[in-house]
Amino acid sequence: MNMLRMILASAFAGVLLALSSLPASALFDDDMFQVSITIEAECEILSVDDMAFGTQGVLSAEVPATADLDIQCTDSTGYQIQLDAGETLGATTATRLMENVAQDTFVEYSLYQDSLHSTLWGDTLGNETVDATADGSVETYTIYGLVPAQTTPAPTTYTDQVTVTINF
Repeated sequence: MNMLRMILASAFAGVLLALSSLPASALFDDDMFQVSITIEAECEILSVDDMAFGTQGVLSAEVPATADLDIQCTDSTGYQIQLDAGETLGATTATRLMENVAQDTFVEYSLYQDSLHSTLWGDTLGNETVDATADGSVETYTIYGLVPAQTTPAPTTYTDQVTVTINF
């Protein structure tokens, strides 16, 4: 019986040795899949600061102020930024009006694209708008405001609300 065990063990060892010398092969299957995204032209207003002309007395001299506008558009997207005339009845993009509704009085002001206050910023496409092409990054524009010297109305707070629009 021992002899039989030795012969079987020897035969088994030979089979294992023969199997271990064969090249290793694994069974597998593969395939591929595609990954994609479609980017469409888009512009977003990320933030716009309020513009405050501060506390003033007699409006015998010009009062400047600024506000920053942050936008982001997809790369290579052309756009125009418009500022409307504001909410006060009778205002235009050349002469906007801050109003005290209770007293029905106004303070005139204008908004400009430049610090020299020479180029109005309004809503006439191609004329009073900022026209540019995006590079995909966040872009900051400064809105320059100016209250001109004028007859000073009664002391109170005057406000207006201007809408920013991006056309792309």
